[in-house]
Amino acid sequence: MKRILGAIAVCVFLVSGNLIAQSIPLTPVIQRNICPFEFGCDFGKWITKSKLTIYNNEGDTARVAFVMRPNDAFIAHRANMHIERLGVVVVTKPVEGFQTSDTVYVLSYTGEGFYDIWYHGNISNVEAFWSDEPLPQFQGLLMVPPQMSWWVFVEYGNSKKGWIRLKNLSDSGVHFEEDIDMGKTNVKD
Repeated sequence: MKRILGAIAVCVFLVSGNLIAQSIPLTPVIQRNICPFEFGCDFGKWITKSKLTIYNNEGDTARVAFVMRPNDAFIAHRANMHIERLGVVVVTKPVEGFQTSDTVYVLSYTGEGFYDIWYHGNISNVEAFWSDEPLPQFQGLLMVPPQMSWWVFVEYGNSKKGWIRLKNLSDSGVHFEEDIDMGKTNVKD
């Protein structure tokens, strides 16, 4: 237990030191036309299997446009990922492109265990080399998990349009509470 606490304390110290060394993006970071699923997204006709709240504007939950009920069919046109809190990873062992004590900021999950990350002003797509526990098989420690929401622009009926906010509930990968049938892309596990 003392070893784990010691490792966490070292990582916190390293993170605080590296915050000065690189600028980090302001949140929310919005990544356009993102699909967070391993096997892609089929935009088009979707069917809700649970109640869905549709908002007037992307990124704004203050004004509800309308509500859909289970089994309502609608058209999904596109989606953007809003990263509300950056994930923070401290590199604990050298890994390709990073040295021990580097700080990497996790943006969004892109499928198959890969994430978009921010490192010294550049966005890269890397396979996760971190864990939320100090385990010997990983080269990094997730100090702060990212928080993200997937905003999907939808059309319902002849004239209703708006945005669904699907808040990610997982610290690794994506998992949404809402249940939507997207054909081969299924939001609910």
